[in-house]
Amino acid sequence: MKIIHIVPSLVKGSGVTEMLYQINKNCNSKKFKNYFLLWDNTEKLNFKKNIILKKNINSLFIFFFYLKYIRTQFYKKEQVHFIQHGLWHPIYLYTSIILRFFNFKYSVVSHGMLMSEALKIKKIKKKIAFFIYQKIILKKAKNIIFTNNYEKKESFNFLDNNIYNYKIVNVRTKILNKKLTKKFTQKIVSFSRIHPIKSFEDFIYHWDTKRMIGWKWEIYGPIDDHKYYKYLKILLKKLNLNHNIIFKKAVYDKKRKFEIFNRSSFLLQTSKSESFNFSVSESLSLGVPVIVTKNSPWQIVQDKKLGYMYDNSSKSIKKVIDALSNLDNDQYNDIIYNFNSNIISFSWDSFLKKIVY
Repeated sequence: MKIIHIVPSLVKGSGVTEMLYQINKNCNSKKFKNYFLLWDNTEKLNFKKNIILKKNINSLFIFFFYLKYIRTQFYKKEQVHFIQHGLWHPIYLYTSIILRFFNFKYSVVSHGMLMSEALKIKKIKKKIAFFIYQKIILKKAKNIIFTNNYEKKESFNFLDNNIYNYKIVNVRTKILNKKLTKKFTQKIVSFSRIHPIKSFEDFIYHWDTKRMIGWKWEIYGPIDDHKYYKYLKILLKKLNLNHNIIFKKAVYDKKRKFEIFNRSSFLLQTSKSESFNFSVSESLSLGVPVIVTKNSPWQIVQDKKLGYMYDNSSKSIKKVIDALSNLDNDQYNDIIYNFNSNIISFSWDSFLKKIVY
């Protein structure tokens, strides 16, 4: 089966980019062959031969390209499935019309873009887009893909209740046993783009230098919003936290990223809500405890005591800071002990199969 992934643009460090990278790396076989319909930032991404379009292709050319490509490449009776990643971009209006014209099936992976926190950004524009074209695209799709029940529940606060063509596809597939030992380093790490939706300031405001003695928080990620980044830097200087909380360049090399994980005591995820978060899955698979919002699919963190969960309130964040400040080597090893029978593994191949079939 040929699978064509439709994405207007990609940002290094984003969940969409990470998902496509992992699918391309792990899910190309005799059964599946992945192609990517991209037209922005493609020269920076390691998709090699499987890119269909290159940079700066306008909408009219895309329309022409689809007609020509589908007629020539897919004339034979071969299974083809299109996956639209994300929402809101006007280009999806063109692609959905053409796909319907040729009677090709397509699914839509929402990537958390219908969740309440995501909808707060450019709220009016999104409501207009939904009314004009996005609602039709979703209704005509074979499936709307959510990665967990929480994302589906949040999304349906915005969607019409009469939308039934949805599917919940979880990347998490099974739990493996693995014996772990880990050194307590008092280092917290975050892998995240710098954007207001990530809400770094919530933890910055509650960081207590008198109590968090010896602790450091390193944030690795691309700067998506320079105004927000400047605000955070000013805030750190004002609170005298420049040496405690440090922004660093994004890391894309998996080996180096895992090295950073292994010298860290915790991964901190600061977003007020998450549809999945690939760094959390990587952290848990490496046996690194996580600090994550309750508005996410990671209830296993609380149930199996693999770190801490918070509910975005000031009281809850203070409670996490208090727990960290009182943590010693023995208590940390108690958390690591919980990983000995609860390490999570992930299957991208299984994820892709569940989307398509």
